[in-house]
Amino acid sequence: SMPKVDYHVTVANTRIIEKMLLNSEVDIAFVEGQIVNPNLEVYEVLADELIAICGTQHSFCNKDSVTLKEISKEPLILREPESGTRAFFEEEMQKAGLNYTVRWTSYSYGAIIDAVKNNLGVGIISRKLAEKYIKEGSLCGCRIKDANLSRSFRLLYVKNKYITDMMLKFSEIVGNLAAIEMDK
Repeated sequence: SMPKVDYHVTVANTRIIEKMLLNSEVDIAFVEGQIVNPNLEVYEVLADELIAICGTQHSFCNKDSVTLKEISKEPLILREPESGTRAFFEEEMQKAGLNYTVRWTSYSYGAIIDAVKNNLGVGIISRKLAEKYIKEGSLCGCRIKDANLSRSFRLLYVKNKYITDMMLKFSEIVGNLAAIEMDK
């Protein structure tokens, strides 16, 4: 158990977080963006990618990978518009100049997975989240071959900084979140 600790959480983009670390405004950070500052210690905690998931009766089920164009012809089941996962996917669709139909949106990954299992459409979610269901055979997953949908999450702190027990605890918690989808 942890002693009573005062903490403050800031959600901001990677550049702002970098500055806050260097100005000692925060002790430790968890980010998705690239880090180039040589004064920061960087640990990759989680590498992940978005994949297309479908029900076991779907024509995608016997494919290892699909294209954005193939996906664009399917009714899609996506996270809510404010979700980082959805924005990441939609950016790739826009770059490819493709229109698509969103049949259903949900804040819940469980609901998206259930809808896909019931053949209501194709979902776009984190490979880490889908892995268990793909292994047990309750849904199928395909890599999206013509899009860069991989993401890395990193833990940062200033080099040579004294590591407190609280920072260690935070690192441990973040490490344990590796099986959970992280959303911007």
